[in-house]
Amino acid sequence: MTLPPTPARLPQAPAHPPATPPADPDWLVLHDVPGRGVSPLALDLLRLEVEGRARQLTAALGVTDPERWHARLFAVHDGRACLHGPHLRAITAGLEHPVQVAFHAALGVAAAVPEPALPDPRLRLDLLRLPALRAAAVPGAPTPHGPDAAARLLHACEVLTTHPGTMTPFAAALSAGVLGAALRHWLDQREALPLDWLCGLGGPDTPGHALHARADRQAGTTLSGARRGQYRSLVQDTRRHQQALEDWEALRERTYRAALRAALRLGQALTARGTLAHAGDVRLLRVEELLAAADGRLPALDVRTLIRLRREASRPKAATAGGGGLATRWHATPLAPGVRDGRLQRWDGAVLPELPGPDAPPLVLLGPAPTRRPWPFPETVAGLLLTDCLPFGASARRAREGGLAALSLPADLAAALPDGALVRLDAYRGTVTVLQEAGGQAPHRPAPDPERPASARPPVPEMPPLPLLLNMEF
Repeated sequence: MTLPPTPARLPQAPAHPPATPPADPDWLVLHDVPGRGVSPLALDLLRLEVEGRARQLTAALGVTDPERWHARLFAVHDGRACLHGPHLRAITAGLEHPVQVAFHAALGVAAAVPEPALPDPRLRLDLLRLPALRAAAVPGAPTPHGPDAAARLLHACEVLTTHPGTMTPFAAALSAGVLGAALRHWLDQREALPLDWLCGLGGPDTPGHALHARADRQAGTTLSGARRGQYRSLVQDTRRHQQALEDWEALRERTYRAALRAALRLGQALTARGTLAHAGDVRLLRVEELLAAADGRLPALDVRTLIRLRREASRPKAATAGGGGLATRWHATPLAPGVRDGRLQRWDGAVLPELPGPDAPPLVLLGPAPTRRPWPFPETVAGLLLTDCLPFGASARRAREGGLAALSLPADLAAALPDGALVRLDAYRGTVTVLQEAGGQAPHRPAPDPERPASARPPVPEMPPLPLLLNMEF
């Protein structure tokens, strides 16, 4: 039975039942950023990058920003790098829904953008003609010459805020969204963005290349005529922008390292001058404060006071016990395609935990996005559950190249999952199902309330049907 085509829409993160209510819904947590323990210097570099990217996006899309909302987005809320939701909504209020989704993804948040009441049933392929999508090449940043560490730090900040490559995340998100809308419109793909078409960027030797080739053959044999030509053009443009995104992130990482090296050089000079006790204390200063201290515009007493106050504020506080019961099914954001079963094991994103033998059940690693990128993962790792990660982040791309099923969960939901439980990752439906709790016990399901009539109980949400064309890897 062939289902009727649905209106073309960009992928949305599936709704999930929160384990605990959010403290402030107006603060949107930045994804692909470590949760806590980030130094004020690194947070200030991130703030400059976010503000510069928002400024370039508003200029490219013709958005007027008289209130300078782009400079008031970034903040640290409850120890996490966040964006202010009302200001972000004010900037994107006049944009079309697909462009709003790409705008959010380019800034690093996966907020749910409300769809219009009457969506346009036609496929909006004209989105590819936006100025931001014309050039996918990422020019390299010129290296500043000279021994002046302050000039090198200023140059790195300028690259993060004004480099043409800062538009690449928006182009990658928008082109992938248009491809997903076309696949749902033409191939009746009702799920989130089909990630199979984004695999294989690493070449034919990567496990993800087989997934992409299989999906490409299925689409090529299903479509005919003009649609096949449009499909080929959309796939080529999307993959080109994804490759440009990887090049930009490599340049961005080099720029961050250059900025930190220049800051450390300034810290050594301030230590020799007697302003700092240790050169590593520069991580507790912001960029403007560090430059002011190097120029003598900030007194040494103020510098030491700032460092002492921020060191005290950064000390870890006692953890509070979280509320909320354990559910058996969690909704997550798909990052890499596949369906995998494995034992849940937490890790810190840097050092792999002790892996089981070849006869033991495979593992599903739960933790933050890898910081040191321990790729490729051993064969005993079946999938990844990453906290606060975007489908266009570096970890998601590498998981697709490595043939791992991967999903993203908010940090509060990930904290409630039991370590050692047998879980099933379904990156097509975007679900994490607890099959067995730790110790082989069946997952606990709350008993029904006999005093409450069945009609008054909230209905159990049914999972949507699987798409007609699937590439499931067990």
